[in-house]
Order: sequence, then structure tokens, then C-alpha cells
Amino acid sequence: MDDERDTNDISLTSYHTLLRKNDDIARQPRFSIMFLLYLHKSIGFTELQRVLELTPGNLDHHLKKLKKMGYVSIRKAISWRPLTIVEITEEGIAIFKKYVAALRVILQTID
Repeated sequence: MDDERDTNDISLTSYHTLLRKNDDIARQPRFSIMFLLYLHKSIGFTELQRVLELTPGNLDHHLKKLKKMGYVSIRKAISWRPLTIVEITEEGIAIFKKYVAALRVILQTID
């Protein structure tokens, strides 16, 4: 029984470490941005701002952090008006999946 508990503690510790390494995703606006992008692959800046109810400056700040980490890309598109398109990168998809899987394991320990 103690061996099983020790094994669980080790795996939980490794999951906790994974969550801490990706602490920037844990911040509520960034987690929401990553979640929406994971579902939709790309979203316009204005739509993202409206859905998340963030100011343009606040959203821009969080997107710059996610871009710096390589999780999102931002491009300009010209339509009948200029658009800013935010897309999740392959690295962003992979890290978000790992983050959610680790979170799921940790949450399953709650009775």
C-alpha cells in the first residue's frame, strides 16, 4: 500500500511540476485564450476581446506573452477593414493538451 502511495506521490509531483512550469497558462485570461484557440484554431482579435471581456490593452499584453512563449501567432489580414488574427501554434496545442491532462490527473485526486 505504501509503495502505491509513493508511486502516486511521485506522479502527482511530476504533474504539479508540469503545471508550475506552465504557470503563465494558468493565469485566467491566458488559459481562456488558449482554450478558445484550442477549440477554434484561430480567432479575430476583436472577437476574442468581446468574448473574454478584456480591454484591447489587456488582451494585447496577454497575447504578447503567449506569442513570446511560442504558443500563439498573430497576423494581420486585409478584408474590407484591417483584421488581426490570433492562431494557436502546434507548440501551443501540444503544451495546452499536456497542461489540461496534468490538471485532470490532479483534480481526480479530489474526493
